Amino acid sequence: MKRLLCFLIGSCLLSVPVLSSAQVHHAQLGLGYQHEPAQDEIAQKKISIHFSNTSLETALQAIAEKSGIGIYYNPHLLPRKSVSIRLADIALQQAFELLLKDTPLEAIFRGGDVILKEKPKHSPAKTTSKTQLQQKEITVTGVVTDAITGEALPGVHVLIKGTYKATVTDSKGRYSLAVPSPEAILIFSYIGMDTQEHSLGNQSVLDVKLRSSIKGLNEVVVIGYGTQLRKDLTGSIGSVSEKALRQVPITGMDQALQGRVAGVQVTQTSGQPGGSVNIRIRGTSSITAGNEPLYVIDGVPFYNWGTTNNNGPAGIFGTGVVHNALSAINPNDIVSMEVLKDAAAASIYGSRAANGVVLITTKRGKAGQARVELDAYYGIQSVAHQLPTLHSSQYAELINESRANARADLGNPASVPVAARPIPELADPSSLITSTNWQDQIFKKAAIQNYQLSISGGNEFTQYALSLGYFNQDGIIKVSGYKRYSVRLNLDQQVFKKFKIGSSITVNNATNTINRATGNELQGGLIYGALLQTPTIPVYDASGNYARPNYTSGFALIDNPLASALEYWHPINTTRMIGSSYAEYTFLPGFTLRTSIGLDANYLKNNIFIPTSTGTPPPSVGSGFAFASQELGWLNENILSYSKHFHADHHLSLVGGATFQGANFERMISRVTNFPNDLVTTTNGGQTDLTNSFREGWRMASFLARAHYAFRSKYLFSVAMRADGSSKFGPQKRFGYFPSISAGWNISEEPFLVNHRWLNDLKIRVSYGLTGNSEIQNGVNSLAYYAYIGSVATANYAFGGKAVNGLAPNILANARLGWESTAQFDVGLDVGLFNNRLNLVTDVYVKNTNQMLVSGTPLAYTTGFSGSTQNIGGMQNKGWEFAINSVNLPGAFRWTTSLNAALNKNHVVSLGQADRQIILSSNTLIRAGLPVSSFYGYVMEGIFQSAQEIEASPVQPFAKPGDLKFKDVNGDGVINDDDRTIIGNPTPDWVYGMTNAFSYKGVELNIFFQGVQGNQIYNVTRQKRESMLGQYNGSTQTLHRWHSASDPGDGKTPRAVAIDRNNNNRFSTRWIEDGSFLRLRNISLGYQWPAKLLNKWHLKGLKTYVSAQNLITFTSYSGYDPEVGRSGNDPLVSGYDDANYPLQRMFMFGLNLSL
Repeated sequence: MKRLLCFLIGSCLLSVPVLSSAQVHHAQLGLGYQHEPAQDEIAQKKISIHFSNTSLETALQAIAEKSGIGIYYNPHLLPRKSVSIRLADIALQQAFELLLKDTPLEAIFRGGDVILKEKPKHSPAKTTSKTQLQQKEITVTGVVTDAITGEALPGVHVLIKGTYKATVTDSKGRYSLAVPSPEAILIFSYIGMDTQEHSLGNQSVLDVKLRSSIKGLNEVVVIGYGTQLRKDLTGSIGSVSEKALRQVPITGMDQALQGRVAGVQVTQTSGQPGGSVNIRIRGTSSITAGNEPLYVIDGVPFYNWGTTNNNGPAGIFGTGVVHNALSAINPNDIVSMEVLKDAAAASIYGSRAANGVVLITTKRGKAGQARVELDAYYGIQSVAHQLPTLHSSQYAELINESRANARADLGNPASVPVAARPIPELADPSSLITSTNWQDQIFKKAAIQNYQLSISGGNEFTQYALSLGYFNQDGIIKVSGYKRYSVRLNLDQQVFKKFKIGSSITVNNATNTINRATGNELQGGLIYGALLQTPTIPVYDASGNYARPNYTSGFALIDNPLASALEYWHPINTTRMIGSSYAEYTFLPGFTLRTSIGLDANYLKNNIFIPTSTGTPPPSVGSGFAFASQELGWLNENILSYSKHFHADHHLSLVGGATFQGANFERMISRVTNFPNDLVTTTNGGQTDLTNSFREGWRMASFLARAHYAFRSKYLFSVAMRADGSSKFGPQKRFGYFPSISAGWNISEEPFLVNHRWLNDLKIRVSYGLTGNSEIQNGVNSLAYYAYIGSVATANYAFGGKAVNGLAPNILANARLGWESTAQFDVGLDVGLFNNRLNLVTDVYVKNTNQMLVSGTPLAYTTGFSGSTQNIGGMQNKGWEFAINSVNLPGAFRWTTSLNAALNKNHVVSLGQADRQIILSSNTLIRAGLPVSSFYGYVMEGIFQSAQEIEASPVQPFAKPGDLKFKDVNGDGVINDDDRTIIGNPTPDWVYGMTNAFSYKGVELNIFFQGVQGNQIYNVTRQKRESMLGQYNGSTQTLHRWHSASDPGDGKTPRAVAIDRNNNNRFSTRWIEDGSFLRLRNISLGYQWPAKLLNKWHLKGLKTYVSAQNLITFTSYSGYDPEVGRSGNDPLVSGYDDANYPLQRMFMFGLNLSL
C-alpha cells in the first residue's frame, strides 16, 4: 500500500482529492518491486543533508525525497519553525531525533514509513484504580477513508480528546485504540484533510470519512508538460477538482467550467442538446482568428471540430445550430481540469495559447483491489416559461388596426397594397372561437438519462481503468435530442523499475437530432413559427391533416409549426476516437525521458431532408442535403525533464523537448432539390443543386523549454519558451517565438512570519510573456490554412462562343501573413489563513493582442481585389479576478463556500487606420477605442403625440402621430444613418459563480449560483413579436400600444401600422435590454449511506440524490433566457437573441454506487 500511495502522489495525472494525501513530497517516490523493508532497516538507513534557516516542513520534504520514505503527521502539531543543521552520513532515526529536538513530536518507524506523533506526557495521578479503568476501557476499531475517492488513508492520527493517548492508521486505513469510556471523543487528523471529532457512544466500530481541505500547499497541480506543487506556482492557474465535478450531475465539460473558475466565461448559446457553447478566458482577443481556448486531453490537443447547418438555398436548411464537439467528452471520465490563464502558465503551448489552455486529465487505474463504480441519473426537463402571446380576438384586433392605419396613411386609395388589405377571416374578432397556443405544440417535457460504469484496479506492475457510458438527452422542442455512447480505456505498465509505458483510448459515437428551432419563420423556424403564427387556426383540420391558414387572404407565409417540427429530418452522427501511447524512462538521478504519440480521428455525417408535405401551402419541392467530413490529427512529443533538490535549499526543475503535429481534413457537400415524392430521401432522389468537396491540412514543428528554480520554497523563478513553425504561414512568418518569465515570493516562509500559525500562505506572483493565435478562419467550412498563398475559385468565361470552366484568384496572397501575438502582464496574490480555512487567490492582468488579423483591409483598385487580410490590428483586455474558498463550519455540520468573480474590460486598440470602422449587419460596430462588437443604432426618445410635435422636431419625413421619435445625435436637424451611435455592449463587465456546500451525518446539500452583470442583449425575437406590421401574432406588450393622443398607451409602444414608413422597427434602443442575470444553476440534495449498512450489502459506497438545474433566474430580461449569443464562436455577432433554443429546467434523481 505504501508503494501505491507513493505512486499516486508522483503521478501527474491525478486529481486534487487524491493529491491531498499525507505524503510530504512526491518527486522521488517511485513505484518499486522489492518487499517493504523492515523497520530497523529504514531507521538505520544513512542520510547526508544540510539545512540552513529552512522551515521544518521543507526539511521534512527534502528528507522524504532523498530517502524515498513516506512521512505522516498531524499538521496542527507541526511547529512553524526554521531549522539549521548539518547531517553527515547518519542514520535516519538519529536524523529525526536531532531534527525534532525541542518539538512536541517524535518519529515512529512503521514499515517503510515514518509517523510523527506527539511525545508521551504524564498526566496527573488519578485516584481511580487500575481495575476500575480496565472495567470501563473498550477497544474501538475502524477504517478511515477519503470521503470522495473511498481510498483507505494510512497514517491518520487518531487521538482521544483531552489525553495524549493516540494511534495512527495502518497501510489499509485501519486503526485500533483502547478508549477509557463510551463518553470519549476521538479526533481524526491528516495532512491535507480537515480534522474531525467523533463522539464514541456505545460504538465499538467507528468508520470515518475525511474530506480534503479547501486548498493544500502540497497539492499537486497539472501544468503544461508536467506537474508542480501549488505553493511553487508562479503562473495563474484555475482548477476544477474531482470533488467539484462529482458534487452535481453535469452533462458536459463546459458545465463543469461554468461559474467555477475565475476569469472563465461559459455561455450556453443554445439549449439544443449537444448544441453550441462559447468559452472565453479573460475576454475576446481577436476579430478574425479563433477565440476558443486550446483543449488538451491527457496530453493530446482536442479540436472543437464542429459544423454549422446554414447551408442551402436562401438558408432553407438553416437551423442556426453549431454542433458542439466538446459534447463528445464524457464528463464522468474527467478527474480534474486546469485552466492556464496567464502567459507564464500557457506560453509553453505557444501559438495556440493566446485564448488560454484547458488541461483535462482523465481517470487512471490504481493498484489494489478492483473497484467498480456505477453513476446514473434520470430526469425530466421542461421549458422554464413561455412567452405571452395574443389570443385570437386580440390578434384580429391588432391586424385590423394595423392595416386600417396603413390605409389611412396612404389616403385610403382605391387600389390598396396587399399588406394593407383587410383579412376577411378576421373581420369580426369577437366571433373567433379557436385560439391555439402554438408554443404548447412545439414544446414538451423531455427525459434525460445517464448511465456510466467504470472498472479500475491493478497491481504494482499494471493498472487499468475502463469506463462505459450511455447518455441520452431528449430535447424540450419536439424532434430534437442528443445521444452518446462512450468507451474509454487507460492502461499503465511498469515494464522495468525505470521504464514505464501506457496508453489511453476513447471512442465516442454521438447522434445529434436537430430541428429548425431557431430558423427563419418563413422557412420553417419552430420558435418564430410558434410565436408569430396566427392563433385562429387549429392544429389539425377536419380531415385530420395539418391545418394551415388561407395564405391568399393575406396571412403570413408561416407553415404549421407542428408540421415543421415533425416532418423535418436532420440527424448529425459523429464518431470520434482519441488515442495516445507513451513510454517513459528514468535514468541518472532526476532525469526522465518521455515520448508519446497521439491520434484524434473524427468522422461526421450530416443529413437533412425536407419532404414535399411541408410548405406554404404544400406540396412543396422536396429538398435534401448531405455533408460528410473526415478529420485526422496526429501528434508526436518528446520531452526530457529533470528535477533535483540541492542541499534542501535549492530546487531546480527543467523541461525541454520537441513536438510535431499535423492534421488532414476532407469534406464533401451535396445539395439537391425537386424530389418527386417523399419515398426516396437520399440525395440521388432529386436534382443536384450543388456539389462541393475539398481537402486541407497543416503541419507544425515545435521546440519548447522551461526552467523553474525555488530557493528554500520562498523565492521562485520560472522561464519558458516555445518556438512554433507552422505551414499555415509563409516563409517570412513561418516561425513564431513565445517566451515568458515569472517570479513568486512565498512571504509566509520568511522567518518573521513563519511562527504566525494563523497565516498559512502568503505569496506574490508576477508574470509577463507572449502567446500566439494561429487559428486563421475564413468561414465555417474553410479554415483557410494556406491563406498566405491566396486561393482560386470557379470562374466561367466565354471562349469560341461556348462557356468554358475556369479558375481565377479570389483571395489575394499575402506572404507576410503571420501569427497574432498576445502579450500579457499578470500580478497575483495567494493568501491562506486559519489553517487554510480561508483562501484567497486574486489576479490583475493586462492582455494586449498585437498584429491582430483584420480582414477587408482596403487595397488599390489596380490589384483587382477590394481588400485583404493583414496583421495590422490590436485589441486589449484588462481585468481583475478573485476566488475565495472558505470552511465556514468545520465540524460534524460542515459548511463550505467557494466564490469567484472576474471583471474584464475590452476595447479595440487599432484597425490599422485611424478612422477605420467595421459595420456588421447594420447594427454592430467595430471601432478603435470601443468594446468589440458594440451595438450601433438609433436612440429612441419617445412617441409623437401630434402633428405639431412632429413639425417642431428634427425631420423624420414619414412620421405620423403614434410613431417613434428618434434622437438627432449629430444635431443637423435630420434623422438619418448619421445619427446612429453606440447603444450597448454585449460583453459583460462581471462574470461570477458561488457554491455553498453543507453536510451533516451523510446528508449533503449543494447550492450553486452563477451569473453575469453589465451586458446588453439585442432582442431580435421581441423586435419581430412587437413589429405590428399586420401579419404576425404579437406579444401581449402590443396591448399597450399607442391608439390616440387621448389613449397613448405606455409611452414606449408605438401604433400598429402595416406599412411602417417611419421605420419604427429600425434597430434602436427600443430593442436593447439588460442581459444581467443571477441563476440558481443547480441545487442538489444527497445522502451518503452509512458504512455499517453498506457492509451488509457488500458495497463500498452509495450516494443517492435529487437535483434541480436552472431552477430560478433573477433577471429583467423579457425573453426566454438571458444567456444568449449567436450560435457559433464568431465574436462579431454576440449578444443576439434571435429565437434561441431556450435552456432547460431539469429535475433529476441519481445515485453513485461503488463495489
